[in-house]
Amino acid sequence: MNDTPTLSAPGHGHATCVRMAQAADAAAACGLLRAAITRTCAADHGHDPVLLAGWLANKTPEHVAGWIGAAANHCIVATAERDGALAGVALVTRKGRIALLHVAPDRLRRGVGSALLAALERQGRAWGLAELRVDGTRSARDFFARHGYRKGVPINTTYGIVAVTLVKRLVPSYARRPACGCEGGAGASTGDGRTHSEVP
Repeated sequence: MNDTPTLSAPGHGHATCVRMAQAADAAAACGLLRAAITRTCAADHGHDPVLLAGWLANKTPEHVAGWIGAAANHCIVATAERDGALAGVALVTRKGRIALLHVAPDRLRRGVGSALLAALERQGRAWGLAELRVDGTRSARDFFARHGYRKGVPINTTYGIVAVTLVKRLVPSYARRPACGCEGGAGASTGDGRTHSEVP
């Protein structure tokens, strides 16, 4: 699925385009990820060199190119229409996990993150997923909460940062109806649509 909406950035006179990431984006996307983690996620790593090094260890152009090219991933970027510069990077897996969503430090609070998240959710629905989940760090939890993600269980990430698993349903949950007793109870509908998450 190729999401390419053009979005106005309120109050800043910019416009942003969200599109599929390409192999040629890997180096710039890597630089954006490293800058965003270093500068906007300070509440999580506290500029601790050990924590920061662990978080950035796999943020290399080679790793990012692999994420972009993997069939199990849907990786997108936001670019500034004016100059084509990368404004954000996001990735969701076919199992419904948002593995990346970062905005360039100089493009914060311009709607870029919301546009990326909306595109990931559209892709999740296109895949038939019932929900998406994300390991929300302290810096990101309020953002996801504003977009309907609900708090789950605390976890420790592989790089030592404490996060909370947040979940959002992409399809409604319906209460199960009692069997109507038609045809002697055989073939009675549950009324819940039997929609189940593909997230393990």
